[in-house]
Amino acid sequence: RRAQFRGRREEAADLAERAGPVTLRIGSRYQEMLFGLLEAELLLDARRIDKARPLIARSRELIEQAGIFDCWRAALSFVEAWLAFAEGNESLVIERLRKSLSLARDGRRKYYLRHFECAMPRLFSLALEQGIEVDLVQDIVQMFRLKPPKYASERWPWPVRILTLGRFEVLISGEKLEYSRKVPRKTLLLLKAIVALGGRYVSEQALCDALWGDEEGDAARNALSITVLRLRKLLGSNETVLHHGGKVSLNLDLCWVDARVFEARLANTESADRKALSLYGGTFLPEDEGESWSVAPRERLRGKFIHALSAQAATLESEGDVSAALQDYLRGIEADPIVESFHQGLMRCYEKLGKRSEAFSVYRRLKHTLSVLLGVPPSDVTQKLFQDMLQRQSEAGGSPGPDDELTSASKPKRGVVARLPVRRSR
Repeated sequence: RRAQFRGRREEAADLAERAGPVTLRIGSRYQEMLFGLLEAELLLDARRIDKARPLIARSRELIEQAGIFDCWRAALSFVEAWLAFAEGNESLVIERLRKSLSLARDGRRKYYLRHFECAMPRLFSLALEQGIEVDLVQDIVQMFRLKPPKYASERWPWPVRILTLGRFEVLISGEKLEYSRKVPRKTLLLLKAIVALGGRYVSEQALCDALWGDEEGDAARNALSITVLRLRKLLGSNETVLHHGGKVSLNLDLCWVDARVFEARLANTESADRKALSLYGGTFLPEDEGESWSVAPRERLRGKFIHALSAQAATLESEGDVSAALQDYLRGIEADPIVESFHQGLMRCYEKLGKRSEAFSVYRRLKHTLSVLLGVPPSDVTQKLFQDMLQRQSEAGGSPGPDDELTSASKPKRGVVARLPVRRSR
């Protein structure tokens, strides 16, 4: 167990295998049942599935034979869920996890889950994502003080939650942070700057330059140290903010940051992740657009959001889910109104839904936006898409609809594409 705690999985599994014969020599069925489950958990963590299966099967046999072992039923189902997790059988994981946590509600069975350090964080995070016994799982996590796994569910009972996308908000144990007197502006600015500069191992110098640029070196560092202490008090624990070796970090075992989770999820998925995109509530720290240290992360996050949303919308459109794609394109235009690919997708979706007049309106709005903001016309690709739509409208025998781009002299005849003048500004 110590080897596993230190991250040495193979060594832990080797020791678990050696423990098996020793357990059998003891001659105690209770020890055989208990250590069978404990050894199996460590073996599964090291992907030694074939070694773990017979141990779990034997533990189940012993529990079913002796009523005195009934208190271990929730733990047995929990390890069986861990086996299904290792095998990659998601539906069976959910089924067994649901059964385990249902059993854990009775009596003191939940306390017997404490033995399974490897399985608890990942299976509990999955249970929270699936909405399985949420209150019970959150209670167990807090009771055992479990560290969250990588990419833990948003429902994990984080002591501190920091929201930066679309708004700035801090939640302490689920409650919105309130101030007894005036808002501690400098303390909150420090928290924002730490998040903006990466959240971990932010240099003292970078923070001093960002917040105390007018102060002398020693005075700035003293101000930083004092503000770190105030931030810890504000967040409710000295462990929430780490400050040593000239670096300042948020303790990510205690603090959940939406921007950080958003980036991490996008970086670890091959396709656009709807869960990740749902985290993007808007511009990063919108109230601090005038702060120089917020510019780079704001543009980086917006760029990643636009790229992922565009990929997801294109996938939905190609799969025929036009309505969902249309909503993504609208969301993309709201995030950045000059990205032409969103307008192009929206035009295609409206046409597929039989709403050509709405598609023409999208083009006119794009043309006006580009003219006002950049002084350029739509790209050749967008103009060709628009002309093709006009031609299809004409071939269908309908009116092309009002458009300030086409004069009566240049309206297309049936089967003829009207060439639009392309004006390029320097």
